[in-house]
Amino acid sequence: MTWSDHHPVLLTLASPLVRPKDRTWRLNETLLNDPIVTQGTLQTLQNYFTDNSNPDTSPQIIWEAHKAVIRGYLIQQGSIKKKQYNTQRDALLCRIQVLEESHKLYMDDTVYAELLELRTELSSLLNKTAQKAFLTTRRVYYEHGNKCGRLLARALKVHREKLYISKLRNPQGKPVTLPQDMLSLLRDHFTELYNLPTDHRPSSSESICKFVDMHTHTKLTPLMREALDSPLTVEELQNAVKLTPTGKTPGPDGLSLRYYKTFLPTLAPAWLQAFNTLTQHHRVLPPQSLSATITLIPKPDKDHDLCASFRPISLLNQDLKLFAKALALRIARHIPHLVHPDQTGFIPGREARDNTVRALNLIHVAAKSRSDPSLLLSTDAEKAFDRVSWPYLFSTLRQMGFGSNMLAWIGSLYADPTARINLNGTLTTPFHIRNGTRQGCPLSPLLFAISLEPLLHAIRTNPSIHGIEVAGHRHKVAAYADDLLFFIRQPLISLPALTSLLREYGSLSNYKINMTKSEILGLSVPPPMRAQLQASFPFRWCKSSLKYLGISLTTDTSDLYQANYLPLLHSITADLTKWAFPHVTWFGRINVLKMNILPRLLYLFQTLPIAVPTLFFRSLQTKFTTFVWNNHRPRLRFELLTASKSAGGLALPHARRYYQAAHLLRILEWTSGADTKLWIPLERTLADAPLASLPWLNGTNATYRVTHHPTISATLRTWRTLQHSTKIAPRPSPLLPVCYLPAFSRRLITTEQMQAPHCLRASNFIDGNTFKSPEDIPLPWPQSFLTKFHLHRLTAYMRSLAPPPQFTRPLTLFETLAQRKHPPPHGISVMYGLLQSLTNPIPSYRSKWEEDLQLSFTEEEWDQITLLTTSCSIATKSQETAYKLLSRWYCPPKRLAMFDSKHNGSCWKCRAPQADLLHMWWSCPLLQPYWQAVHSTICKVSEPPPDFTPAAMLLLHTPMEHTDYKRTLEIRLLNAAKAVLPRHWKTPNVPTIREWLQEVHNTQDIEELIHSASGTSAVHLRRWFYWSEARPRV
Repeated sequence: MTWSDHHPVLLTLASPLVRPKDRTWRLNETLLNDPIVTQGTLQTLQNYFTDNSNPDTSPQIIWEAHKAVIRGYLIQQGSIKKKQYNTQRDALLCRIQVLEESHKLYMDDTVYAELLELRTELSSLLNKTAQKAFLTTRRVYYEHGNKCGRLLARALKVHREKLYISKLRNPQGKPVTLPQDMLSLLRDHFTELYNLPTDHRPSSSESICKFVDMHTHTKLTPLMREALDSPLTVEELQNAVKLTPTGKTPGPDGLSLRYYKTFLPTLAPAWLQAFNTLTQHHRVLPPQSLSATITLIPKPDKDHDLCASFRPISLLNQDLKLFAKALALRIARHIPHLVHPDQTGFIPGREARDNTVRALNLIHVAAKSRSDPSLLLSTDAEKAFDRVSWPYLFSTLRQMGFGSNMLAWIGSLYADPTARINLNGTLTTPFHIRNGTRQGCPLSPLLFAISLEPLLHAIRTNPSIHGIEVAGHRHKVAAYADDLLFFIRQPLISLPALTSLLREYGSLSNYKINMTKSEILGLSVPPPMRAQLQASFPFRWCKSSLKYLGISLTTDTSDLYQANYLPLLHSITADLTKWAFPHVTWFGRINVLKMNILPRLLYLFQTLPIAVPTLFFRSLQTKFTTFVWNNHRPRLRFELLTASKSAGGLALPHARRYYQAAHLLRILEWTSGADTKLWIPLERTLADAPLASLPWLNGTNATYRVTHHPTISATLRTWRTLQHSTKIAPRPSPLLPVCYLPAFSRRLITTEQMQAPHCLRASNFIDGNTFKSPEDIPLPWPQSFLTKFHLHRLTAYMRSLAPPPQFTRPLTLFETLAQRKHPPPHGISVMYGLLQSLTNPIPSYRSKWEEDLQLSFTEEEWDQITLLTTSCSIATKSQETAYKLLSRWYCPPKRLAMFDSKHNGSCWKCRAPQADLLHMWWSCPLLQPYWQAVHSTICKVSEPPPDFTPAAMLLLHTPMEHTDYKRTLEIRLLNAAKAVLPRHWKTPNVPTIREWLQEVHNTQDIEELIHSASGTSAVHLRRWFYWSEARPRV
C-alpha cells in the first residue's frame, strides 16, 4: 500500500478521557406555546386517564405511567416539527440544485431570479433558530432588563468557573482523571454518605424510643392530628403549585412545573388519587418516582479535587416536590406547637434575629458577672441534613403524635429512594439512599427541626449543663436549623456533660459534631481554666469575636459596630466600585441597591440592633449617590429619589429610615407582650423598668431610666429622635401609662393590673374635654379620702403635661399598631412605609409643571400621573424615559445657559431664545408636525382619543383609571413617541414619523413574544388589532 489519494486510509482515535454523555429527556416548554400541541396534549391526557380508570391497577402505577405516555406524545410532536423543518430544507436544496444546473447551461435571467428567491428563503429558514434565540434575548432584556431579578443578579455575580470536573483525588491522595474512575469515586463517596451503618438490633430501637420518649415535651393534639391526617385536596395542590418557584431544573422524568400548571385541572384528580391512596394497604410509590439526579456544586474556598468539596444538589421529580410541598404547608401550621422557641430555623414566625438579639443580651449579662466563668460555643455539624437516621426520625414523629396517614405519606418519600450523580453530563449507576432528609425536598427542613428537638430538650433539662440564668430562666442553647449556639456557664462541668450528650444523641441519630471546626468565645474564662479546657477539648478558641449566622459576636458589646458594620461598609464600597458597568442604566443602578445592598443592610439592622453613628449613614448616602449617578453630578435631590413611587420618587433605599424601621418593629414587639420570642422577656427583665411603657413615658418626669444596654438603649434613642423630628406619636400620647407616672400611687390598682403590658391609660381618667370625677373612675378598692387625694394629685400632674383633649386625640397609625396583639406581617416594610409617609417631600417638579402648563392638578391627579409614569410599560427603558421627563431630568438650553457661558439659551432646532423644557419637548414649531401626526394616528385607534395637550401627551394626564389606561394601545404609542425625542437632544434634527413607527414596530414585536411565552396571545391580538389599518404609510 502506498500513500496516495487512490488509497485512502481511515484512522480512528479513541481517548479514554472521552465518555458519551447520557441522553436525558427534558420537556421543551416552547412546545406548550403551540395551541395545537397544547390541545393535543390535553386530549391525550384525558384519553389516557379515561382508558385506564381501572380499579385493579394501582393509582400510583397509573400516575407514573402517564408520564411515559405524555413524554412519547411530546417527543412525537417535537419530531414532527423537526421533520417538517428538514423536509422543507431538503426540498429547497433540491430545487436550488436543479436551478443552479439549469442556470449554468442556459444563463436564463428568469431562472436566476427564482434561484435568488429560493436562496433567500433557505437562508431565512436556516437562520430561523438563530433568529429565534435573538428575539428571545430581546424579549428577556426588554421585560427584565435593569429590574430586580435573576437577569440583573447574574450581571453582578462573579462568574464561577465552569462546573466541569477534570480530576479528583482518591482517599489515598492519588489523582484520578479517567471519567469512569471519577464516576466510581464519586459514587462510592456518596453511597457511603447516604448509607451510614445502622444498628437494627432491638436494643438499638429501644434506646431510640427511650431517648425520644424521655425528651419529647409536646405532642400534637387530637384535633391537630385529625387535620394532618385528612385527605389532600385540590386547593392544597393548587396552593403548592402557586408557591413553588418556577424556572427550576426538572427531575429525572423531565417534566417541569409549567407542565403541571398548564394541565392542572386534568392532572389534579389522578394526582390526588395516587398520593391520597398511599395510606391504604401499605402502598408505595414506584421506584421511578423516588429517583433523583444529583448535580455537584463546588464549595467556595475548598480543594475541588476532593469529593467532599462539592455540595450535592438533588433534582427531584416535580410531582413529588408538589406532594412534599403540600405536606410541608400542613405541618408548618402546627410545628410552632411542637418545636421550642430555642429553634428558629424554618419555623413560621421565627427569624434568625431572635437568636442573635438573644445572644447579645446574654453577652451583656455575662459581662456584668465576671466572677462566674461563661462562654459561647458555636458547633459545626458535619452534613447534618444528610446524616439523619430514618429509624430515629420516624420514632420522633410517632412520639410527637403524628397520625398513621401522615406517617404513611412521609414514609412513602423515604421508601427506598435512589439517586444518580451527574458528572460532566454523564450519570453514574443508581445507588440507594438510606439516611438523611432528602435534598431539594420542601419537607426536609421541617423534618430536620423535628428530629433535632429531642436533643435540644435534653440539653435544656440536663442539670449538669449550666446555662446563663436570667430571672430564673436558664438560657442554654439557640438553634437555627443545624447551627447551634450554646450559652455555657461553669464550663468545667458543663462541657463534659454537653459533649457526652452529643455523643449519645449522635449514636442514635447519626448527628456528628466536627469538633475541630466548632468555636468557643470566652466571655469570662480565667486563663488557668482556659488552658485546662483547651487541653481537654479540641474546640477552636476565638480571640475576640465569634461568627454566628453571619454576625460577629464580641466579648465587649461596644466592639459590635466595628466588628460588623464597618466591614459591611467596606464590602459595599468594593462591590459598588466593581459594579459600575456601562450597560446598567440609571434605573438599573437603583435596582442594584434594592436587590443586593438593601438585604445585606436589613439583615444587620435586624440581627444587630445596636446604636449606629450618623457618620455611617452619611457615608452610605454618599456611596449610594455616587453609584446611582455614575460619578456624575446629581440631577435630582436624594430626598426625591428615596421618596416612594406613589409620592413621585423612585424608592431608592434610605438606609437610615430602614434602620429606624427595624427599631420601631422592636417597640411593637415589646408592646405586644408576646413571650414566643425569647429575647423579649429577656430584655424586659434586663431593662429593670416597664419596657412596653418606656416609649410612651418619654417627655414625662418618670424616673425609669435604662442603664446602658446594647439594644434597648439604641431602640429608645431612635424612638426619641423620631418623636422629636416626626409626628409618629406626638407627646403626650393617649397610650401614656399613668400607672408609671411619678404622681401615681400603687394603692389605686391591683398588683395584677400593674404587671399587665397595657395598664391604665390616660384616657381612662378623661371624659370628653375634662377629667372625670373620682366617683366616675372605676377602682378595685372602695372610695376613701386617701384614694380621692391620690386621684386628685394624679389628675393635677396630668393636667400639667397637656390639656385633656391631647390625651383623647385620635391615635396615629403607629399607636394603633402598638395596640394590637401582634406586629403586622412584613413589619419592616410597614414601618418603613410609615416613616416615608411622615417624611415624603412634595416634589418640586409638580409646581414647575403646573407653572409651565398653566394648569393646577389635584393631589389625586398627581398621584395618577406618578403611577402611570412609573408603570407605563414593563420595559425599564420606557419607565426611565417617562420619569426623566416627569422629574425634569433633561437640561434644556435655558437652564444650560445659567451655568455654562458657551450656551446662549436658544433652541437647538428653531433657534428660539430662552427655550425651556416644555419648548424642547412640545411647543417648538418644528416639533408640532411630529406630535400632530402622532396624535391623529392615536385618535384612529383610541376611544376616547387623548387631548392634544402636553399634559395628556407628555405627562399621561387622563380621566381613565390608571389600571385600565396601562392596558391600552394609546399608552404604548405615546411611550414610543417620547422615546424618539431624546435621540435628537442637543441636535438640530427633528424626530420623524418613520422613527416613531419603527419604535412602535419594535414594541409590538417584543410584546407579541412576551404574550406568546405566557400563553396570552389573544390579549395581544385584541390590543393591536386596529393598528395595522391605522398606522401611517411612509
